[in-house]
Amino acid sequence: MPGLAGGNWITANPAITSRLVADGHELGNHTEHHLEMSTLTPEQIGDEIVECGQALMPFIGSIG
Repeated sequence: MPGLAGGNWITANPAITSRLVADGHELGNHTEHHLEMSTLTPEQIGDEIVECGQALMPFIGSIG
């Protein structure tokens, strides 16, 4: 089962994130804080996706 890391984890752990990518793991956009989406407004959901995408860019070259 794959592990999930939010954008905030990626930002806080750049060395581990780089190692994961170097070791061939795929990273995807699991939002900034991996919150329950049904509790958020559409604007908050958008912000969560965009913020995680910004964290992913330096490591995978896309927003995931």
